[in-house]
Amino acid sequence: MVKSSIHHDKKKCDFDYLSTYRKDEVILAMTENTGRCGILTKGRAHISAVDEAGTDNILEYLSEGSSFSEYYTLLPENQTGYVIADTDCTVRFINMARVLGGCSGGCDHHEEVMKDLVLMSASHSREQSVRMNILSRRSLREKLMAYLSFQQMYVAGMDEITIPLSLAALAEYLCVDRSAMMREIKRMNDDGLICSQGRKFTILEKFRGD
Repeated sequence: MVKSSIHHDKKKCDFDYLSTYRKDEVILAMTENTGRCGILTKGRAHISAVDEAGTDNILEYLSEGSSFSEYYTLLPENQTGYVIADTDCTVRFINMARVLGGCSGGCDHHEEVMKDLVLMSASHSREQSVRMNILSRRSLREKLMAYLSFQQMYVAGMDEITIPLSLAALAEYLCVDRSAMMREIKRMNDDGLICSQGRKFTILEKFRGD
């Protein structure tokens, strides 16, 4: 059973609340049809799709500020989606039905939550666009360099970056074989494109493609 820590300001509309989860707990099952959207405010998580045979495929990794909802994740009928905590997490849930239904008091909190929903939708679209941009690259080297370039952009161009994913999770994110990815990372080090140690990477030379 997932234990939640829910906080409300009784003076405000009951549109949102915070819940806490421990590592490996299910944050949301896409079959629940709760009408909720979630924003990860602390920790890391991922979205998995499980088919009838029990095969688990990771669709997306979530970091602080990432959003999720059954509205955002479209799956075939034979698959079920789950949001799973990778670390201890805090999630802000927003009740879509209540927000869209309005409130009689016209409170400021209602307006704040509506703005948050718009920003959450825009953020999710941006994250999906970034991943599609990366996955559309032809070679494994191009995918890796594109991923690292986006990560460098997120940290304002710092020379050394620490990626938020483990190397195994990075292979899942890029939809590539982990062993092949590790061999390519070694070649990229040997070719002077990057300098890496574990999750730490430094881009030494801008990649121009094959």
